[in-house]
Order: sequence, then C-alpha cells, then structure tokens
Amino acid sequence: MTSETVLTLRSRLRADTAAQHARLDEAISTADVSTRSGFARFMQTHHAAFRAIDAVAPRAELRDLADRAGHDLASLGVATGSIPDAGVPLDRDAVEYVLQGSRLGTKVLRRRWQESTDPQVQAADAYFDAPIDPSAWRATCDALEARPASGAASDRVVSDARRIFDIFQTALARAPGEKGHQLA
Repeated sequence: MTSETVLTLRSRLRADTAAQHARLDEAISTADVSTRSGFARFMQTHHAAFRAIDAVAPRAELRDLADRAGHDLASLGVATGSIPDAGVPLDRDAVEYVLQGSRLGTKVLRRRWQESTDPQVQAADAYFDAPIDPSAWRATCDALEARPASGAASDRVVSDARRIFDIFQTALARAPGEKGHQLA
C-alpha cells in the first residue's frame, strides 16, 4: 500500500484484502454450483459463514441469505454443516463491504447454477433467487470512498474485513459437500 494510491478506505480495503479475496474467490470457484456436490459445498459455506457473521454483527440480510442457503440444502437432503466462531463483534462497514461484494459475485455464479442439468439442483433456487440490489454496492463504495484510509476506525474496518474473509475460508474448509453430512 502506498500513500499515493491509497487515499480512501475503499481503496485501502481493496489493496489490503486483495490477496485474501483472490484466494477465497479461487477456492470458492472450485465448487461447481451446477453439480449437486459443488452446489451443496457452496451452500454449506455460505450458510455457515453468514450465520457466523450474523452472530456477531446481526443483519436481517445475513439471516435471510443463511436461511435461503439452509432451505436449498434441506431440499437436497444435505445438512448445513458446522458454523465457525466469528469471535468478537465485527465492524458494520466491514460486513457491508464483504456482503455487498459477495452479492455481486452471486450474479456470476447464478448463471453457472442455471446451467445445471440436475433437476434437484435447479429446484434448489432459494439462495440464487434472493434479490440483489446493485445500488447497495454503490452506496457501500460511496460511503467507504468518503472515509480516510488511515486511523483507528479505518484500521478496524480493514482488520474485520480480513476476519470475514477468514470466516468464509474456514466455512469452506469445513464444508463437506453432499457426501459429508446427509440428513436422515
């Protein structure tokens, strides 16, 4: 990070979380959401991560998305999996940054999911049918652009965004997919 290129909290978040974000995107992309096992792993990851984050930074949108992922897993007869411990409360701006960014990524993954030839995967549509509000990402970016890159509050947002990426990584590592925890 150089002071010439990182002037706002948004640019600092992008710079300081880029490596973690890229690792997570790469790891999540290994779950082919058009297949039953990949779809199950993706949903287990998101269910667990959203539940963990919501436990320390309650948000209706997190609960809704976790519920939707849980519904899709139940429709396949697959258990939700274990929820990682998120630790202490998370900064709201860090949660917004990762949550709204993930919603944009969902648009891309939704197209892959729609290519599924598995009728059970296609019928498990609660998560991918959740509304995506592109103005929420824009509002998050605008708010972060208005904040300075340095200072204790900005340091906390960056630190907490990294923790959120770690929560997703942990959830993904624990997600067994459809073979791991079948519902009885």
